[in-house]
Amino acid sequence: MKKYMQWMFAAILMTSGNMILTSCSDDDHTNSGNDHTDYNIEEPATDQLGIRVTANLPAASLSQFDEKSTGAALIKRLPRVTSAIQEDTKFVLVKGSDAGNLSDAVINQMAQILVDEGYLAIETPTEQQLNDFIDRIDKGLAAIVEDYVDDVFDLTPEQKEATVRASMAGRMSERKENLNNYMRGTASDAACAEMVILGATDYFFMESDNVEDKIITYATDTDGNIVEKPTETSYQAGELTAYRYGLYADGAAQWLNDTESEKDTVKDTEKTQSRASRRASSNMAVNDLESACETFTHHQNINYKTSANKFSYKPKACQTTLSYWGVHNMSSNRDYYYVSQKVVLSLGANNGTDLFYARGQKSDFWLGVAPNWKNYDLMYGNYLTKYETSMNLKGDKGIIKGEAATPETANQTITQSINLTTSSSTSSTNTDTYGFTLGVTSASVTASVNGGGSATKGKTNGTSFAMGNSKSIKDLSVVKNTANTKTTWIYSGKDVQVSGKVGKWEHDIVADILVNDANLMNDACWSVENPSGEYTLEIQSQPEVGMLLIYNNSTNRVVERTKTPIDTYTHKLKKPNRYLQTWRMFIVINEWMDGIKYYSNAQTNLENDFKRNFSDIFSDVFTVCESEENSVLLATSIIKHAKRVLDANKDQLPGIAEGRGVKQFTIYWRCDNTNIKLRNAYVVRVE
Repeated sequence: MKKYMQWMFAAILMTSGNMILTSCSDDDHTNSGNDHTDYNIEEPATDQLGIRVTANLPAASLSQFDEKSTGAALIKRLPRVTSAIQEDTKFVLVKGSDAGNLSDAVINQMAQILVDEGYLAIETPTEQQLNDFIDRIDKGLAAIVEDYVDDVFDLTPEQKEATVRASMAGRMSERKENLNNYMRGTASDAACAEMVILGATDYFFMESDNVEDKIITYATDTDGNIVEKPTETSYQAGELTAYRYGLYADGAAQWLNDTESEKDTVKDTEKTQSRASRRASSNMAVNDLESACETFTHHQNINYKTSANKFSYKPKACQTTLSYWGVHNMSSNRDYYYVSQKVVLSLGANNGTDLFYARGQKSDFWLGVAPNWKNYDLMYGNYLTKYETSMNLKGDKGIIKGEAATPETANQTITQSINLTTSSSTSSTNTDTYGFTLGVTSASVTASVNGGGSATKGKTNGTSFAMGNSKSIKDLSVVKNTANTKTTWIYSGKDVQVSGKVGKWEHDIVADILVNDANLMNDACWSVENPSGEYTLEIQSQPEVGMLLIYNNSTNRVVERTKTPIDTYTHKLKKPNRYLQTWRMFIVINEWMDGIKYYSNAQTNLENDFKRNFSDIFSDVFTVCESEENSVLLATSIIKHAKRVLDANKDQLPGIAEGRGVKQFTIYWRCDNTNIKLRNAYVVRVE
């Protein structure tokens, strides 16, 4: 069989909504008889401002950006931007080359913004600049955590270090390692990413165009049988336009809007749910009850060819969001990891510019090819033909077992539960919000106060993960393969078929999902028996697009396909809270009214009255579960919340001791498991 030449595909010139059409003479290539249109394509030259940041994120830009840059394009999309950090700043943007020049005072301000659930963005950093920036933010966070716990405890260096590791500060080093694992093929002095955004529990990585991609092309017949063996070509993007930078900024703006919207939804749910309803929901699945431990979004590219027979991978994009939950089962000594992978394959038009041009056309619509591709006469569109992805949990210790994964091959609507028996989860209803932002939220699915009586208020026990897809995906079949602990999903779009005869060829109309945004969801859950240390998720991703071509004599039809070699990424997961601590809360009478007299049963009656008046915060015994053995992050949050409630009700406290001869009493907290010294107990003076 004559070797098929690699296809080129033309593009659409859309300027102010107008398409420029040109005709093709018969001398250019053999005409099969079908009427067709040739497109002379160029992208817009200017930023189209397709998406703006609608979330309430007052911003500060600490750099001057070139007009043609993602930073400049993002600034245009932000609602309000100042040149310095202000009291209400929630988003800070800096250029990678400027990050090293920031003062320690500014770094500390940025760390505080992160603690307050804001965002830090660094544009076009080199790997070294990104790592140094994260290290400095890490130090700023560590100082905040130390101040936070020093107010309650007198810690040893080991206890302080463990608490920092258990907090948001400890998460920064894990993020740095993960981000380095997503970098591909950039020189040491080149940008390793177009943009990285750090949030409290969410972060975002947009690939750089400095990456040199290996592009695979091959041809099949319309039944999928290979008629031309795959060939591999290296490709690196050239100079970007203001339009392309605008598309990068669109991706970042959309992520900010989506992330803030999700946070608002969680907060609204917490406000509307009473404590009673939370207790009544004690059988809720962990992932229904709690936000993910952490969420990471990776924005990569989908490759195709332009009219100049050059590879391109913008504006089409593959965005993957990993949300994961981790819990530890004390009774069985097992970790459970649940990962939800949301994939958005963005194949739709961008701001009116459509380089796939398959959508909305009639069955007899064909495109003529350019003169330098005489082997082909007609082509139709470009559409998603395949997407392959996999997830696998890896670790050196413990026995890893894949519990379940969805969707199934049948691609039907399915829901199932993964039982965790006695693992526990918690809401943050009666804990210190500030402390949770420092890192408790990410660990809260295994932190519980399950002591006697009222200490369980706001705390619920999760007994399972609920997993499954809410709907089947029409026109995109899926095959699931599981081998040991690895699950692979291969999504396939139906290839375009041809009917008719020479001069009257017609093609199938491509399904909408194959030429617009395809939203996919893959879930997987693993257990690890006798776990130790941290575990790593290995993710693979490979989108493929195809175009239908008819050979010049119209007897041969092929689908030319373009993809990158399958990309493999490793992602370290934060370890669950495995260290159970037992805490006691008790009252000591320090001073009597007459200095000597002891009133019978005064101690018992005082404690009972205190429990009745402050049932939300008092418990004789309660337990917490930390990610580090000597950490006091959760205990600090609980104690600070209790002190805040007591401060708000100072006028009531002396009345509890009245009539019992008590002049002063003190509320203490003590841990049975480790020698942690309380710095400041809570003293009540009865005047």
